[in-house]
Amino acid sequence: MDTSQAQSILERVIVGLANGRLWTVEGRPVWAGPGVSKPCIVCQLKIHDNQLQYDVLGPAGRSVSVHDKWYQVWRTEAYRLRMKRKSPRAR
Repeated sequence: MDTSQAQSILERVIVGLANGRLWTVEGRPVWAGPGVSKPCIVCQLKIHDNQLQYDVLGPAGRSVSVHDKWYQVWRTEAYRLRMKRKSPRAR
């Protein structure tokens, strides 16, 4: 993955968290396994059977699929957002 692709994924995750397409994943059930050709919620590309796929349960009870690398970016950014909201300086 080159730097521009990583930045693009990070930007997609940040925008997704801001507009509600993505949510904080802390405490939500997550399953991992081989891809089953579902589209990734972050990059929209299919997750192939030679790739690791995470299925993340959303707030409405609907599950979405995400590539393993993008899931890690999503979790990290969701954590940063939670910490920012909890910080006394953010208020």
